[in-house]
Amino acid sequence: MFDLDGVLLKIKSSWEYVHDYFNIPPSLREKNLEDYITGKIDYNEWIKRDVELWTKALGRRPSIKDLEKALDNIILNTEAYNAVEELRKQGVILGILSAGIGQAARRAKEALELDFYLANDIAFDREGLLSPNQQATVPPFQKPLILTWLAKKYNIPLTNVAYVGDSTWDIGVMRIAGCGIAYNYDDDLLIKYADKVIDNLEELPIVLERC
Repeated sequence: MFDLDGVLLKIKSSWEYVHDYFNIPPSLREKNLEDYITGKIDYNEWIKRDVELWTKALGRRPSIKDLEKALDNIILNTEAYNAVEELRKQGVILGILSAGIGQAARRAKEALELDFYLANDIAFDREGLLSPNQQATVPPFQKPLILTWLAKKYNIPLTNVAYVGDSTWDIGVMRIAGCGIAYNYDDDLLIKYADKVIDNLEELPIVLERC
């Protein structure tokens, strides 16, 4: 199983990428992050606040076309193609579990022909405009619970589940997965909880045999 941002995508955060696209001031983003980390708000509220920043920046509710256009220039990690092809030959179930933006995860899932994705789809109303009601699918701190649910859904023991992550947000998943794999990591703390460390996704087929 893959994280999205920084693993399958060349960008470190799909949220930050879209914020940059809409020219959201860093100070406003950081305030929402701080309130979430300190427990002042839950993840639903964080998403709601973040997408409201897009509305304020544009002076109108963004449309689904606005979001898709914002995502158009995101580059998929080319290492993933060969890795996925080899893993598919081995009969591995392949998917994405990410707290990133769902529409970005869907693109990666379709491009790589993965089995599934779970991420936070941004909700739009029937007119295709940003909905005021946003529901998180993958809150960052609940990724371990969701991974457990996915393992049961596919009837796979957690000991046989591998997860590839790049940040401290992935530590919880690394701790329960049978094989936690650190890749393109931005904090050495992740190494403490990883079973393997790779420099290229194309190493995955061999690494999984040794986990």
